[in-house]
This record gives sequence, C-alpha cells and structure tokens, in this order.
Amino acid sequence: MLIGPVFKDGKVVGVIEMINKKKLTECVLDEHNRCIAENAEGSRGQMNADTPFPVRRMRSVSQQYEAFSKNDERLMQMLCTHCSIFLEQMDESKMKIGDLVPKMEE
Repeated sequence: MLIGPVFKDGKVVGVIEMINKKKLTECVLDEHNRCIAENAEGSRGQMNADTPFPVRRMRSVSQQYEAFSKNDERLMQMLCTHCSIFLEQMDESKMKIGDLVPKMEE
C-alpha cells in the first residue's frame, strides 16, 4: 500500500492511496489470439523456429503483485502535488467541485 497526502493551506485535506500493484506480463499469442507463453516484464520467451504462425506479443496485467518502487513513490508525490495545486486554483477562482460535474437532467 502506498499513501500520499494532499495539502491545502498547509493542512492535509485528503489522501491518495494506491493498493496492490499488479505486475505487467507479456503474453505470446497464437494464431487464435490465445496466450501460449507468459513471461514477466522484461523477459523474453524462447519460441521454436518451427512455429507455424507469426509471433505476436501482448502486454497484460497479471494477478500477481509486486512492491511499489521509488518511481511509484515519486509518481505519488507528483500526483499529490498536482491535486494540491488544483485545489488552490479552484479556491482562487471561487469554483466548486459541483461546477465541474455535468448536471444530470431529471
């Protein structure tokens, strides 16, 4: 779990939470778009030279989890900073969150 604070006027007004970072996997597809070999990100599977179809790869999200990295922490910090700036600009322009949401017709 990775949690970052959102500030407004020096006070924490919210948090952003990231839960369960899933691994990216690479899948080798057969001619029917079925996954025939799955590898962790960055690794390459060995395909036989006799493979009767062109090898195509697809990236997908695995059901396995991995730890958050330093890059994820920097991304979280950047996202929290952007949210804080947005809140400050909304306050300066006297806008409300409701002004940004389309009105539903009755």
